[in-house]
Amino acid sequence: MTLLETRIVPTGEGLLQELYTEQQEQLKAAETGMAGIQKERDAFEVKCMELEAELTAQIQVNKELKKLLVASMGADLQTQLENLAHDRAQLAQEIENTMATLLKERETLERVNIQCDVWRSKFLGSRLQVDELITSRTHLDMLQQESFSALQKLLDERAEIRRHMMKTERLLQYLSSALQRNQSINEESSIKPISNVMTLALLNEQLSSTISSVLLGDVGGHHQGSTAGGPKGFEFVDWTEAEMLAKDIVLNKQPSIKLEQISQQAILQGPVPKVNMTHRYHPHTCYENITINCCDRCTGDIKVV
Repeated sequence: MTLLETRIVPTGEGLLQELYTEQQEQLKAAETGMAGIQKERDAFEVKCMELEAELTAQIQVNKELKKLLVASMGADLQTQLENLAHDRAQLAQEIENTMATLLKERETLERVNIQCDVWRSKFLGSRLQVDELITSRTHLDMLQQESFSALQKLLDERAEIRRHMMKTERLLQYLSSALQRNQSINEESSIKPISNVMTLALLNEQLSSTISSVLLGDVGGHHQGSTAGGPKGFEFVDWTEAEMLAKDIVLNKQPSIKLEQISQQAILQGPVPKVNMTHRYHPHTCYENITINCCDRCTGDIKVV
């Protein structure tokens, strides 16, 4: 169901009265609005005046602060300039002192470099000397070992010779006693008592001479002739192994055969063959690849002593 709204439209004087009332209301509303706007304007004007006064005071304060700042900055800049000038002069003096110190240090460094070169040269020289000394020491150690070995072998050979000569002396004593009956060789001999191998060798020679005189008579001339070059004489008695080694050491030569090689060679080859030797030598001469004149009848090894 739809309700229809109905409105009564005034006519004549009622319409005018209504229009007048509306205009009066609108006028009152406009006056009320104007009064509010006026109040707001007055408030804004008061506020603007306050802000303008505050701005003026702030400007004045800023001017005063600016003056004070300029004055203080000027004094500070002058002080800073003076301090900078003083610092610059001080730095210049320190730079001069540092340059002088650097020059002295450079001279000292050059002297130290020269001393280092000198000591380096001395070190190299001493190192060469040390190397030479080490070489000499090694050579001397080898020579000492070879000498000790040669002496030991000589002592062994001498001990063996002593044993053989003592046996020979006892046999000659028995033989001489048997030939001369009650005569004692020791009573006629001028070598008493036997103190060493030399006296023992002389005693053996005297005993042999006495026995030879008893058995063969006076054979002194024949013995001298044989020694001088007869067919049965000994021109030279071979060196023993130890004597060869000792001779090489005395002549400052490297021994051609070491003791170990000598012992091995003696075991493998048996007795050493007789060799022909010439007694012309020099301790600093090398005898490799030399030519020696020999006859067709020469045999055996040739050794230059």
